[in-house]
Amino acid sequence: MNNEEPINISEVQIGGPTKYVPHKIAERREMVDACESIGKQVGYDSYEKKDKSLLYDLRRCKRYDRFLAVLDRLKGRVPSLGTDKEFLTYLDTHQEEWREYKSFISIFAKDYISSREYAESLKNKKKEGS
Repeated sequence: MNNEEPINISEVQIGGPTKYVPHKIAERREMVDACESIGKQVGYDSYEKKDKSLLYDLRRCKRYDRFLAVLDRLKGRVPSLGTDKEFLTYLDTHQEEWREYKSFISIFAKDYISSREYAESLKNKKKEGS
């Protein structure tokens, strides 16, 4: 069993001991930011159209090629979706990380939907109380 502490996302394991690699941290933050942007747009569209099928399609992806196909379908159904070339290029060169980024997109989308639903329920409660 490995007794080493888990690596913080702001650290990268290079051979021996853990070393900080600033450019890797910047790449990581940019990818998470891109996932947040995509997730919020998917969440917005799902909430406005009252259709969570896009979110479910994304969450059901089990393979990298399927994930790319769902991103392509998302792009067609959510016109404002900003999947930029850098995001897709990074995914292509780091295919082993696709599940993580898929999860980030799903989390941000669900968070957006939940926050809108909560705000709407508060608004409805105020209307009922007045």
